[in-house]
Amino acid sequence: MLKAKLPLIILAVIIVVCVAVIGYSFNQLQSEKARSQSLQGQVENLEKRELDLKAKLSDSKKQAADLEAELKDSRAQIETLSGELDTEKRSKQDTVIELDGIKAELEAQKARKTDLEGQLSAAQAEIGKMQGQLKDAQAKKIDLEAKVKDLEAKIQKVELGTINVGAEGEQTPGEPEGVAAQPAAPGLEGKILVVNKEYNFAVINLGTKDNVSINDIFGVYSKGKHIGDIKVEKVHEAMSAANFVAPAIKDKIAEGDKVVLKGR
Repeated sequence: MLKAKLPLIILAVIIVVCVAVIGYSFNQLQSEKARSQSLQGQVENLEKRELDLKAKLSDSKKQAADLEAELKDSRAQIETLSGELDTEKRSKQDTVIELDGIKAELEAQKARKTDLEGQLSAAQAEIGKMQGQLKDAQAKKIDLEAKVKDLEAKIQKVELGTINVGAEGEQTPGEPEGVAAQPAAPGLEGKILVVNKEYNFAVINLGTKDNVSINDIFGVYSKGKHIGDIKVEKVHEAMSAANFVAPAIKDKIAEGDKVVLKGR
């Protein structure tokens, strides 16, 4: 009876094993199918990403092309700006050189102005000095004029009743008619009474009483040294007026200097 059931048991076991294998295979198939679907989704996602990446790459290439064009434009602008900058630099250098020249000219003008101001100050000082000298000369002139008037008054008193010798050949009262006054001998000495530098003459204390005549030449001595000559131009009884023979004596002659007759 056992032997009769054994084939059935084996068959049942085989059936169970087959069912299990079939079930396992089905499960594996379902699992593989699900995995295949998952992989398919991933592939689709990858393809979608690939398309997106291609689109982005295309956009990037376009942007790169645009950037390259902009870069070229920027380079062109930079080159233009560089040229303008170089031109500006050269212009600035020329301006700086010109400014340096203007500064140098201004410095020279300032120096000339300072020099002119100095010359003007010196001229003003000289003018002031000359004005002072002019005032002194005018004062001396007034003083000399007063002295001359005083001397003339004295001469008029001394020569009261006499005739002044104004030219060669004139006679003095009391002399015989036709007899000329004897000329003074060389070596006759006198002194300077008055000096008038403005009109270049001096008055000496010798006159007709000393036989002094017009055109007589007297040497002038200061401290024993000969400083020049004077020539008689006008004669009174006790004094005479004489001009300076040389201009150099003007700044050397003084009142009180000795005069010595040299001749004519």
